[in-house]
Amino acid sequence: MRSSITRRRAVLLVAGLLLVAVVVLVAVLAGRGGGPAAAPTGGTGATTSATATATESPEPSASPTASATPTPAPEASVPTETPGAGASAAPGAAAPLDLAPAEAAVVDDVREIESSAQHTDPVAPGTAVAPVEGVQVVVDSADRVEATARGPGEVAGPALAVTLTVTNATASAVVLDDVVLNLYGADGVPGSQNLGDDRSAPLAGELAPGASATGTYVLTLPQVTGDSYVLSVSVTPTSPVVLVVITPEAG
Repeated sequence: MRSSITRRRAVLLVAGLLLVAVVVLVAVLAGRGGGPAAAPTGGTGATTSATATATESPEPSASPTASATPTPAPEASVPTETPGAGASAAPGAAAPLDLAPAEAAVVDDVREIESSAQHTDPVAPGTAVAPVEGVQVVVDSADRVEATARGPGEVAGPALAVTLTVTNATASAVVLDDVVLNLYGADGVPGSQNLGDDRSAPLAGELAPGASATGTYVLTLPQVTGDSYVLSVSVTPTSPVVLVVITPEAG
């Protein structure tokens, strides 16, 4: 009876051990065949990590490309002044006068005789000159006449009747009593003024701003050879003296 029990226990023990061995074997086999598959080393369809492909956009230009050949700037138009057109005469300014040798010699003599005064460049009759800013003088005409002598020291004979116009563009009156005319011939020989001649009407009084006045001076011709004469016209005691050349054609 005891041996039967002992034998049964031995069978159960062996059966249990076999069962454990089978379980262990199954577990080992299952571990080999059902484990995680090894990651492929390189397949065409799989990648270990997603690679982001960055598409670089071209950098915008910092500044527009400058033209290699710069466009030239337009040239400024330079106005061409026509001499004497619309321009007011500056003190002493006048168109240059082409003098003959005899005329130039008389001009030099006058400048030497009146060396204490300044003189403008010589002009022809009809040319306006401004010896003082805003005051313009012009010898309108110089006609040859026979002067009459009525006053003391006056001499009758060949003379010039000189018409002079003064224009005042200043804001103050101009004293016309200060206007003085002298006539010179060759070698600086002077003529004389005949106030007693009927044509004589010198400027006098005051010239208002914006006004003009015309006077006539009868000046005897110097008793010298030659037909070149020079008038000196003084508007004020301190202003430049205007020189006017009288030629045979002008006289």
